[in-house]
Amino acid sequence: MKKISGLVIAGFMLLACSKDSVDEDIPDSEFGFSVAEATSIARKACGETSINWLQDILTKAEEDRISKKYLGNYIGRISLTTFKDKPHFVVNMGMGSGGIAFYLFDCHGSLIQPQKNEVFPDFFSIDKGKVIYSSLRN
Repeated sequence: MKKISGLVIAGFMLLACSKDSVDEDIPDSEFGFSVAEATSIARKACGETSINWLQDILTKAEEDRISKKYLGNYIGRISLTTFKDKPHFVVNMGMGSGGIAFYLFDCHGSLIQPQKNEVFPDFFSIDKGKVIYSSLRN
């Protein structure tokens, strides 16, 4: 019995160590792209030459990541997704909200909010899409 419990403990320790090494081997790009890459991806998806509103959020996110200039309000992820058959951006950052789970923006930077009698997707049902920027991992 002691041999079996020793093997079980050793197995758990091996799994724990291997998980850490796997996480270290994952390139940052799998958690998002640089500000320049994220901006480029967004412009291409939207067919726009300039996405100033997103660039502003990304700049603040980088400042917050490096120096906590915005007290963590811009720490999080931005994902490119599709909503109503058009490209949209899920922004999982507080941005001073005090508790909003996420923001959904269209390509022009307009905040998408539910209309009267419209069923609006909640955080758990909306397709989060592809992470194009993350300040959580660096």
